[in-house]
Amino acid sequence: MKVEKEGRPRIASLITSKAGLIWKKLDINIKNDYEKKANNLKEKNTNCVNSEPIIKETKLKNKRGRPSTKKKKENVSDAIIDNCNNQEKDTNDEIKVKEMIYNGKTYYLDINTFDIYDPETEEVVGKKNGEEIYIN
Repeated sequence: MKVEKEGRPRIASLITSKAGLIWKKLDINIKNDYEKKANNLKEKNTNCVNSEPIIKETKLKNKRGRPSTKKKKENVSDAIIDNCNNQEKDTNDEIKVKEMIYNGKTYYLDINTFDIYDPETEEVVGKKNGEEIYIN
């Protein structure tokens, strides 16, 4: 198996390609047994499983301007990998701060949570609520 793209491999595609390799190596008698079992299960579950895919017809709009930079999720594995990537970004220890001066002393204000940090100890020493500033 040859992976040509750089970055994270698609887990679902790796699993299906490995399953295909294993299926090719199986004896024809064993394959026939599995195919019979699969056909029997399909017949029993006809009310649960649709044999024909549902195709929705959608008309694409002509969009003006620049194309979107957001990648559309084409399958489940893309969505799962994207979700994992976003969680890794969220667990990062870096925060965005803005320098502020209060009563002649410099502090750092977290832009997202409005926590106030002491630059010397790097600990939370207060909170900003609208225009009001609370420092311990």
